[in-house]
Amino acid sequence: MTEGAKSGVFFVGVLGLLVVGIFFYAVRDILPLFLIAAFLTYLLFPLVSFFQSFGFRRWVAATAAMFSLLVIIVAAITIFGPKLLQEIEHLAERIPTYYQHIKQLTVYLTKIKDIVPSLRDIEFGVLIKEETMPMISNALKMAPTYIREAFSILSMIILSPMIMFFMLLGGGKWIDIIVKISPANFIETVLSIVYEINSLLGNYLRAQLIEIAFIGISVTVVLGSLGLHFAAIIGICAGVLNFIPYLGSITGLTLACVFGIIQFNSPVIILKIVPAFLLIQFVDNHVVQPLVMSTNMNLSPTTIIFAVLAGGTAFGFVGMVFAVPAMAIAKLIFFVFVRHFKNSDIF
Repeated sequence: MTEGAKSGVFFVGVLGLLVVGIFFYAVRDILPLFLIAAFLTYLLFPLVSFFQSFGFRRWVAATAAMFSLLVIIVAAITIFGPKLLQEIEHLAERIPTYYQHIKQLTVYLTKIKDIVPSLRDIEFGVLIKEETMPMISNALKMAPTYIREAFSILSMIILSPMIMFFMLLGGGKWIDIIVKISPANFIETVLSIVYEINSLLGNYLRAQLIEIAFIGISVTVVLGSLGLHFAAIIGICAGVLNFIPYLGSITGLTLACVFGIIQFNSPVIILKIVPAFLLIQFVDNHVVQPLVMSTNMNLSPTTIIFAVLAGGTAFGFVGMVFAVPAMAIAKLIFFVFVRHFKNSDIF
């Protein structure tokens, strides 16, 4: 192939990626709806195939799979809901107590000024008030945004099952469409990419769901054994946010330390909480992940952090959740095409 043809292929490839990126950014407001539906659809595909193996038609199998998912959700709410609601009510009741602790902290900091001369000119009460009031004011100003996001979440809850059902009915037709529109000399490469993406996503999602359960249950049990209040709330936060790399552990540890210091009125509890979280993280990294994840994302920590921050900036919370698999898929596609072109007549 001539140099001009090589440049043309490269230009078309870059232009295609740019167009796809601009398109996804333009529809970023509705993209979470389809990403959530696609995520649930991917999880239910094996179950649909299982029901079809008994001779059921596709729509019957899809309906049965969605009903099974509904049963699992209802069962989880029934089992864990009462305990979670109890802790939320307890937390609401103790808010005045936490306010008193903050006031006591202000008094304690004021006493420190007598010991440290350089702090005598600092009014901690005024400082805390100046820092707190703008936060409350901003939160109130953001109320319309919160309401709008609540309606957005409600629309996702309503529309996602509908989109998911149609995706389940479609089955693997999208693969046939990709194969039909692909050039003949690219079909093998395209099928290779589809197979590797399927393997990567299946492995990643399965591992993440198991890790969420492990982190959530472990944190709840460990903090409960330490006598910490709101162990279930902290465990759920740590488990669910574990979908975003590093965020689950950091959030869980921070909440546990804050609630622990306030509850026991002493920072000594941190000496028990931190080793507990380090132990959970060690077991997760060296036991759970190797068992449930047969292949790795092969992404460096720097790349993962960049992907999470970029996904959050462009697409919000959902972008942070799907940033790592999206980056891994992009890397996979890039290297598959590089390998294909190196073995072709272009190079």
